[in-house]
Amino acid sequence: MKKVLFVGLLFSFSLLGQNKDLFIVEHHKKGNFKKSELQKPKAIFYEDSNYVVTKKCHGEFGGFLTFKKKNTGEEYQCGSACAVIINKLNGKYFVTNTLAHLQGSSEVVEIENPESLEKATPEKDITGFFSPKSRQGTKTILDVYDTLTLASFVFDNNLYHIITDFKKTFLAKIVDGKFKVIQTISEESLWTYDAEPIKTTDNHYLLFLSNNDTRGYIDIFENKITIYSN
Repeated sequence: MKKVLFVGLLFSFSLLGQNKDLFIVEHHKKGNFKKSELQKPKAIFYEDSNYVVTKKCHGEFGGFLTFKKKNTGEEYQCGSACAVIINKLNGKYFVTNTLAHLQGSSEVVEIENPESLEKATPEKDITGFFSPKSRQGTKTILDVYDTLTLASFVFDNNLYHIITDFKKTFLAKIVDGKFKVIQTISEESLWTYDAEPIKTTDNHYLLFLSNNDTRGYIDIFENKITIYSN
């Protein structure tokens, strides 16, 4: 039996006013996808016509992204701990980072031109720690604690985020450097230690959930969010 939930504004975070982009949220008990069938090659984190992007994540010790230019092979890097997804909007790259360590944290970074990042340098062995990568060429548009970001996606030329405060799960936008909640999408905290949505060939975003309380996934397609959980 499915239950359809249309939710308005709420007070847990700073709220937006009347929002025309109301999303449809559905909850189901079962799903049809298997992660093993949909997993993209681990070597590629993001790709467009100009760059192939790979990531490294060392949890609370940091991480970084490497943009490799396709026509020259040149590589550019920036600090990024730990990247969830890259979205391209209005010609710019928006990197969402999140970390479940301690109270949790989220960050969204804007990169206007990957070639403004530092030239790639080899990573040191993690046993001796590694050189933190420069944030040259990036602009931080959000940096918050006590919040995990499960996914970010573009709809109707706007960047949206699915976030949790470890109590409930919300749909949000960034306004003045803070998350502004649009809707509650679950009365429970849906999260995973390894958030990395998979984009399918028909433009769905699938995020698989895995923690002590929840197993399932979230399917994002345009302005519809479907949650499949146990």
